[in-house]
Amino acid sequence: MQETEFLYIEVRREERTTLRVANPHRKRKNQEFLKMFEMGYSTKGDNRGVGLYQVKKLAQKYKCELVAENQVMDGKNYVCFTLKI
Repeated sequence: MQETEFLYIEVRREERTTLRVANPHRKRKNQEFLKMFEMGYSTKGDNRGVGLYQVKKLAQKYKCELVAENQVMDGKNYVCFTLKI
């Protein structure tokens, strides 16, 4: 039986609005996270690697906090992207 993996999406409104997306994935190193936000970087092939770069640029433009990190949920590692607006 194949195990089901979940993509978590969370939106919170407190002092700031927080959007968090988490994918199940092996643990990444800090250097790998930094590369993910470079224009054209992708592990999926050519003509990709634009999305996270654009998110970074928009976060900078609007002075939002953008964090990428590993987080363990339900005993599994997730790669989490959090944007605080």
